[in-house]
Amino acid sequence: GDPTTTLTDKVTFASLYTNMLNVLTANGQKGIVATIPDVTAIPYFNTVTVPALLAAAKAINPAATAVYIQTGAGTVRAATTEDLIRLPFQSAGLFGQGAIPYGLHPLNPIANNWVLDKDEVVKIKDYVNSYNASIKSLATSKGLAIADTYDYFNQVKKGMNIQGVGINSTFITGGAFSLDGIHLTPRGNAVIANVFIEAINAKYGSTVPTVDITQYRGVKFPN
Repeated sequence: GDPTTTLTDKVTFASLYTNMLNVLTANGQKGIVATIPDVTAIPYFNTVTVPALLAAAKAINPAATAVYIQTGAGTVRAATTEDLIRLPFQSAGLFGQGAIPYGLHPLNPIANNWVLDKDEVVKIKDYVNSYNASIKSLATSKGLAIADTYDYFNQVKKGMNIQGVGINSTFITGGAFSLDGIHLTPRGNAVIANVFIEAINAKYGSTVPTVDITQYRGVKFPN
């Protein structure tokens, strides 16, 4: 299958990761590895929500009762809050369009390429948790530092205060993520740098100074 659209087998991942670490540490080198972030924690999948879409539909047509999606399995059903809609959907101009309003009737559901349905979410989390267990286990066996970016991004989703600056994963105003809802802002990158620096210092007893995140901007608003 297409490696960009299928999840890597868990055993294969562990095997390939082992091979990589063996090569990188062949002469006793030390370093740091990172866990894989939880993709469902980023604004790309948390900005366009099913309740918001339904509220927008009801404002135009009070008779609207549900948002319909096509799942990864090919079935059509009413969407729930556990189904995640991709950020670009809000600017695609598709919703509610057509003689059979797009996304508001089972005969014209939101296509699966716009949706990470709840079953897909469960599967992705299961695989990423497995990958991360392998990463942590292998890194520990090699005596390497671990930057737990999976844990960090889930903290950001809840909201956190760092150096007096509030950071969360709210689109645009949260400060951590850029306008594509995936990549980090300069401030988000500064915070991640500190996650790495603190893990290195904790593991190796080093004193690498952390970054002053107040010197880095979040989303830049147009003047």
